[in-house]
Amino acid sequence: MDWEVQVVQTRRAEFETLIDALRLAHSQVDALRRVAGSQHVAAAAAQRELLGALEKYVEAIGRAGRPVPYRLRDELAMHRALAGVGSRGRRTTARD
Repeated sequence: MDWEVQVVQTRRAEFETLIDALRLAHSQVDALRRVAGSQHVAAAAAQRELLGALEKYVEAIGRAGRPVPYRLRDELAMHRALAGVGSRGRRTTARD
């Protein structure tokens, strides 16, 4: 098998895995939002999982040399802000 084909197949498999993780994280956050009085700890954990999945997916897009779609970039920025994390992965403060 040609090495370029292997790279493409590996990259495709990586993206499929990341997209599955992103979909699962989205569905967990959505499910917890629908439950009245959902546990704060579970909701916070689901938000962290979603942020992590978004971060990994965006990193993979960058490694592939592709631009990050605006909606995805904006969603990542929103979840970073909700988590109190800056664009460089550090906690933000009122001065940031």
